[in-house]
Amino acid sequence: LKEDIESAVLVDGVASICDRAFSECWRLRFVQIPKSVASFGESPFTLCTNLEVIDVSENQNFVFDNGVLMDREMTQIIYCDLYKSGDYSIPSTVTTICEGAFYGCDKLTSIVIPDSVTSIGDGAFCGCDHLLSITIPNSVAFIGSRVFLYCEQLSSIEVPNSVKEIGGEAYASCCEMESIAIAGSVETLGANPFSACCNLSEITVTGEGGNIRMVDGVLFNGDMTRLIWCSKEKSGSYVIPSTVKTIDNDAFHSCKDLTSITLPDSITKIDFWTFHDCTGLTSVVIPDSVTSIGFYAFYNCTSLKSVTIPDVVTSIDNYAFERCKKIAEFFIPSSVSSIGDNPFVECEQLRRIEV
Repeated sequence: LKEDIESAVLVDGVASICDRAFSECWRLRFVQIPKSVASFGESPFTLCTNLEVIDVSENQNFVFDNGVLMDREMTQIIYCDLYKSGDYSIPSTVTTICEGAFYGCDKLTSIVIPDSVTSIGDGAFCGCDHLLSITIPNSVAFIGSRVFLYCEQLSSIEVPNSVKEIGGEAYASCCEMESIAIAGSVETLGANPFSACCNLSEITVTGEGGNIRMVDGVLFNGDMTRLIWCSKEKSGSYVIPSTVKTIDNDAFHSCKDLTSITLPDSITKIDFWTFHDCTGLTSVVIPDSVTSIGFYAFYNCTSLKSVTIPDVVTSIDNYAFERCKKIAEFFIPSSVSSIGDNPFVECEQLRRIEV
């Protein structure tokens, strides 16, 4: 089993090391790369928690310097060992930070990216949970998916105007992040970029460009067909614009001062975690267009007294109404063909469910 491998000496003749070739080889301490290897796939050593040495002394294509594996010209960072700690300044020759390059480097506290870098690959800094600051220069055009996932100590970040694409869940689970500045000129913003950012209170849209916009504390894409995030300062009743077709996961996370939400009939599903921890929410108007309600969609909406499920809904997922403590009765229409696990757990006042 690969998790039992402690050292790997590759034979000469191997030309390429494929994606995740040694991923999760927990005991691996030493790898020797022969002169024949000309390329590495993505995330070749992800979560090799004991890897200390990558010997490339016989190879003319790569260097392993101070715990960082790069191509010979030092234009790509392929892997950083998990022992690296404190502050790290990426060399000024680097143009690409590869997928998963710093994955799980939980001892790093600060990273400076030079203005030579144009691309940051998927999951590049995922799990750097002691990272306090990172500088993204105005040369970066691409930020991949889950790049800062679980960077739990990162409190703020500024996305420069040069960035044109940001992947899905790029900043998800950055629990201490309070503010982020993002350019309005971003052309592609992946799904659920701020999911589980439980302390995020401020998003500033900077520069020119109308690809994303903030309207009364709510972040939308340019044509307002997608609702991405709502400020925790939002209060009272809120009517979601009729242009909106999709709502990102976690979009209304902990909007505790909202009391009422009306969804337009352009919405077809309420995704998971959408309204969780909206503890002041007393009523929700769900239109006849909605066919599914995702897991934990209304989790811990402790003031919610009633919900009318339209007779086109076909599925109610796991824990959808968990801890909705004031709901007394619930009507499930005949259109529902699938109900997940424990949708009403800890609904303390629920006395009647009619099917």
